[in-house]
Amino acid sequence: MIKFIKNGFLIGVLAIGLTACTSNKLTTANLNTQLEQKMAVPNSNSLSKQELSFVEKTKLLTAKMKQADFSFKAIDDIKIVEALSSDAVKSEKDKQCVFDNLDRESFHKDLEDSVEDLVNNDPQYVDLYLDKLDLLISINDIFYNHPAAIEFDEENLSASPAFTILPSSKATEFEAIILDERYLRLLSQIGQPANFNGEIFDFAKVKFFTLSLFIHESEIKCGLVV
Repeated sequence: MIKFIKNGFLIGVLAIGLTACTSNKLTTANLNTQLEQKMAVPNSNSLSKQELSFVEKTKLLTAKMKQADFSFKAIDDIKIVEALSSDAVKSEKDKQCVFDNLDRESFHKDLEDSVEDLVNNDPQYVDLYLDKLDLLISINDIFYNHPAAIEFDEENLSASPAFTILPSSKATEFEAIILDERYLRLLSQIGQPANFNGEIFDFAKVKFFTLSLFIHESEIKCGLVV
């Protein structure tokens, strides 16, 4: 994953000039558990998502998108924060200061605001996205824990090395989701490749750049840079 971070960050800085970048009282895991319990019935896997209210679906969508987004793990992973820090961060004390002063509340709120915008303006996508998020969460877990770089071929998506890391059934379904323009907003928000105006763009680049901005702000708070 560290190699993935370094590669993606460098490409992202070149590809993106600039990018715009209340924590939940409940943790993602607790929120998921509470909402999923509403869907559980005896002798059945789950109720239809139609049984959830729209507010509950929105909360579930937000929680699952955070689980599917590698940057929400990365911001709490001191090794990855160190890998994205500047050369001004030298001592263990510096590293801990930067890690401790990351504005995680704002980081979470950015995604929460984008989900709110999605459900207000394109509510027809909520069920569509919820149906794919468990798959995308499992893919994120595989990629995050993989020791080597995660690479997508934006010119020839089918030839992407990243697909070889996944079980064939997941790789096939994931590629279909990437190519389907209906999933652009979802995939761009969780840092995965998506079909953007007929071309594949890996939005992990945006996530790396956004993470670097938050880390830079933390370095300023620690008095390491200006």
